[in-house]
Amino acid sequence: MSKKSIIFGILFLMMISACKKENQQTPVVYVAGHQLNGADNWIAKYWKNGKLINLSDGTKSELTNTIVVQNGNVYVSGTAYYDGFSVAKYWKNGTGINLTDGTANAFTTDMKVVNNDIYISGSVIEDGIYKAVYWKNGIINYLTNGPNYAGASSIFILNNNVFVGGYKRAANGNLVAMYWKNSAPFVISTSANYSRVDDIAAKGDSVISFGSIDDKPTFWLANTAFEIVTDLLTPKKVVFNGDDMYILFSGFDTEIDNRANAYLKNGVINIIDEPSRQGITLNDIFISGSDVYLAGNDTNNDGASPMIAHYWKNGKSYNLTSENTAERRAEATSVFVVE
Repeated sequence: MSKKSIIFGILFLMMISACKKENQQTPVVYVAGHQLNGADNWIAKYWKNGKLINLSDGTKSELTNTIVVQNGNVYVSGTAYYDGFSVAKYWKNGTGINLTDGTANAFTTDMKVVNNDIYISGSVIEDGIYKAVYWKNGIINYLTNGPNYAGASSIFILNNNVFVGGYKRAANGNLVAMYWKNSAPFVISTSANYSRVDDIAAKGDSVISFGSIDDKPTFWLANTAFEIVTDLLTPKKVVFNGDDMYILFSGFDTEIDNRANAYLKNGVINIIDEPSRQGITLNDIFISGSDVYLAGNDTNNDGASPMIAHYWKNGKSYNLTSENTAERRAEATSVFVVE
């Protein structure tokens, strides 16, 4: 083989390798959260691949709970606190949009964006009564209108149907688990127990609610309750990825292990724990391909209990904040990944 042929072959292989690298998409990781500004006000923010974008200026406290990215637009839902009231709101590409006017307390809990329509669950407090609601493109829809306490914890859209998970208070004082489909209520537990729905999701055409009955992790399928047998506590978030089911929990039973948070993948416990940290709080889970992303915060072992915002990819943690002081503590509340 001639020297020219060898050189041409090497150059050809280099070109193929470069093309492959260009075609490989680097994931873009978005994480929503908030951080104290040192003056007792929370600043709403999000990070894009670790780069900070502030959503508020710190003149009042503003908190986040969910981040969604669709068609290049970044949506973050949250709640602002000022003038003695809480205001439900969201941000689109950094611009804040109030859902309520501050004449009554209100807050958001979850958000989905489908075909550029923005769905946000939450509650409003009118005349001292908590009412479950959701907003579609800024228009409020009341799921309850009193007289009993009620709340909406999560929202999911399937085949143009709006499902909202939540709870209401029964006459005996217990909460009962329920969901709403296009505002029609479905009660899925009895008042004999204390129960609630914390997240709602779908596998195929089946809608599944997740929550607890008397602090026992539970899911409901076709309005039938099934206990999740585990030492983990209340489910926070549920994600389906093909045939795989991921359930994020708030932690272990304190009699067993009060330091680690964990998630289940098809019933198998995956523990997120770091011996150098005093405790970990996980708030959200997102699956992209075979990668598992988590958002949360941890606490150092120095007794001051500051919170440092993190996200995790396949168990490896990435710091989003670094200030190890109570005055600058932070939380990461939600994660979304774009491939």
